[in-house]
Amino acid sequence: MKRALAALLLLVMAPLAGADGAAAVTGADPGPASLPTDPAAPNELYLEVSVNAVSTGLILRFTQVGKTLRSSVANLQQLGLDPARLVAPGQTEVALDAVPGLSYEYDAARQSVSLQVTDDLRAPYRIDARLAPQTPPSRVTPGAVLDYEAYAELGRTRRAAIFNDLRYFNDSGVFSHTGTVNLGGDQRKYMRFDTFWSHADPETLQTWQVGDLISSSLSWSRAVRVGGVQ
Repeated sequence: MKRALAALLLLVMAPLAGADGAAAVTGADPGPASLPTDPAAPNELYLEVSVNAVSTGLILRFTQVGKTLRSSVANLQQLGLDPARLVAPGQTEVALDAVPGLSYEYDAARQSVSLQVTDDLRAPYRIDARLAPQTPPSRVTPGAVLDYEAYAELGRTRRAAIFNDLRYFNDSGVFSHTGTVNLGGDQRKYMRFDTFWSHADPETLQTWQVGDLISSSLSWSRAVRVGGVQ
């Protein structure tokens, strides 16, 4: 009788223990998450580009579909390739594997792509050896400018000073004259600073100056005010 009851209890508890154990294992280790593995899904990449082993300094957008890289026509044109020799009219994106004369190496670790292209795919550079059309001569309307600055001191000592800068210009060049008038007590004199004429030639890019000059200087010398032709 006792042996029959014990066997009955074991038969009843065995399914419950198996269910509890399975639930415990399932809750503790759900297993790795399932990831989408669609090889046809496009992958957007931004890669550093070099052409014929020369770095372009550009990071451009590419699309990876499977093991093939695709690029926009605008990107390839920016790399110096001729779009007319890459794709059919109206096409805005091209698979690099489908372009004859173009090969590439994609480095996923460095996020870079190295393109090898033939000269036939490059956009031609046109150099015109003909002389450029002559620039029409400039026209200058004659005119004059007068700048002045006045200073006066009142009191026991009265004095005044007037600085003037006179410039006249026409087709021949610019005439400039600067000086100052000092008035005070018995002092009444005019001091001239610079008087010169300058002419700039737009065809030869030369500038001539006659009159008072200020010479150029080096790091260990100073400029000198002289009179002559420069």
